[in-house]
Amino acid sequence: MVSIYIHRNPIETLIPMVQELVNYPYRSYPLYADDTASAPPYLDRSLLKELLPHGFQKTNAEYARYCLEYRAYVEEDRHAPDGGVPEM
Repeated sequence: MVSIYIHRNPIETLIPMVQELVNYPYRSYPLYADDTASAPPYLDRSLLKELLPHGFQKTNAEYARYCLEYRAYVEEDRHAPDGGVPEM
């Protein structure tokens, strides 16, 4: 998912912009991590959770967890296609 790349970018830079994604205010990640936070009307938080791979609950909290753990999943599964997401 391209959204994971976008959400992880602040911590994937050579010098991370923040230590935790939830602290970066210029992405929508904090609004996925906290479903109770008020989101702007143009942000539809119902789509990304539906695209999660098998093994994840279809919730925004699980999407946020997947964003945080994505690199570990890809690095763990050496059989995953390049740039692909391993099956869970």
